[in-house]
Amino acid sequence: ERYELQKISAMEFVEGDILFGRLFSARRSGGGGHSELLDCLARYGILGALVIFLFWYFYLRYCNELARVSLGRKWLFMPYTYVGAWIFSSIPNPALLGSPIMMLFIPGLALFYKDFYERWGIE
Repeated sequence: ERYELQKISAMEFVEGDILFGRLFSARRSGGGGHSELLDCLARYGILGALVIFLFWYFYLRYCNELARVSLGRKWLFMPYTYVGAWIFSSIPNPALLGSPIMMLFIPGLALFYKDFYERWGIE
């Protein structure tokens, strides 16, 4: 069933306008609903995919800066873990770009690790 929903999204992308998807179309269908990336391509074309990729890129930069500034170099794997897991799950699943508050909140929690360690000495 998942494959069929993803296939619907892919076919709508191919049949619609490649650059703008169904953005300027009277028919506003949005795909099968089981792949964030394919649904975005079906609805908004390559323009929408560019927005998603830019979002992923800047989110990675944000997480990377949090780790670099607050945690030190030994924790630089953390942003790649967060972003990698989220990107991996959002391609085959309907993640809908997640909740932006949670995506900023989870890596932000990592900032407290350093303070907790310095205050209590517990790892």
